[in-house]
Order: sequence, then structure tokens, then C-alpha cells
Amino acid sequence: MARKHRDFPLLNTPHAFLGALQDSLALALIAQHEGAAAAGLWGLAMRYLKAPATLVGGALSQLLYPRLCTLPAAEGRALLLRAMGWLALCALGLVLLLAWVVPPLFGGVFGREWAGAGPLAQALALYIGLHFVASPLSVAPMAWGQQGWTLRLALVGQLAFVAALLLGLQAGGLVGAGWAVSLAMLAYFGWFFWRLPALAADGPGSPA
Repeated sequence: MARKHRDFPLLNTPHAFLGALQDSLALALIAQHEGAAAAGLWGLAMRYLKAPATLVGGALSQLLYPRLCTLPAAEGRALLLRAMGWLALCALGLVLLLAWVVPPLFGGVFGREWAGAGPLAQALALYIGLHFVASPLSVAPMAWGQQGWTLRLALVGQLAFVAALLLGLQAGGLVGAGWAVSLAMLAYFGWFFWRLPALAADGPGSPA
């Protein structure tokens, strides 16, 4: 069993490590360019804005993964597309909420010194919505034996994230970084969503 499922520790471990490294690197770059207070605003916004994706993603992925492991390719692809559609509808409401309702609440809930996280939340709303859809769907490549594809794509996404963050910081400060990250991740997740259903037909070990 360990040999059969060796891709899980060998490929998912560096994937998780690189994700944590991206978050730490983002805070370090923001602190260097904009100061510690700006890094605090970024950390606060990310922590609370990503909370819905964490909760929903964890619950839905536990339902999707065992079904995708056992369904034929066509049925698994259909299930994935249905889940993607429902998540997209929920994400649309989440993005609108983050863009128009949530920003003024930061100062009232966390104190006036945290009010600057409001405009940042608006800038990051698109990225948070995309992440909300992608988070539970990320179990599909694991169910279909495509962890290698996921790791390669994640490396591209993390490079795009850091590059967009740097460009945004230089062009428009903290809020500019939020907008740049949202636009870069729109391209990245767009490719992920377009390519993901085809992995069901590729099967383990195919050159996806």
C-alpha cells in the first residue's frame, strides 16, 4: 500500500511546504516594502477572508474525494462540473459581499487601526472567490492520480503570485498588490478550472 500510494507523501508534502512558504514570503516582502503595519493588514485580511474557503473546502473535499476515486471517468467529470458550478455561484455572492459589505466592517470589528484592511479586502475579493472554488476541487487530481500535474501547476501559480505581489507593491502599494494578485490568480485559476475536468480521462501517469 505504501508503494502504491507513494505519490501522496512524495508530491503532496513539498506542495504543502511551498504553499506555506508562499504565505511567509508574501508577508516578508510586504514588510520590506511597506512596513510591519502593512504586513499585519495583509495577514489579517487573508486570515479572515479565506476562512469560508477553509470551512467549505474541508467539508466538500471529504465528500468529493471518495466518490471521485470510485466513479468512472465520465461520471467523475460530471460530478466535478456540478460541484464547480455550485461553488462558482456561491463564490459570486462571496465576492460581492467582500467587495461592498465587508470592507467598512474591519475598522468597527477590529479597531480603527485595522480599517486599512477594508480597501485591501476589496482588492483581494476576486482572488478569495477563485480560491473558494478551487480549494475543495483540489482533491480531484489526487483522486485521479495526477499529483505531479498539481505540483507543477502549483509552482507556476506560486511564482505568478509572488511576481504579481512585487509588481503591485511597486506600482500601487499594499492595495495595488492586492489587485495585482487578484488579476494574476484569475489567469492561473482560469487555466486550472479549464484543464481540471480533462484529468479524469487522462488517468494516472498520463502526460497531463
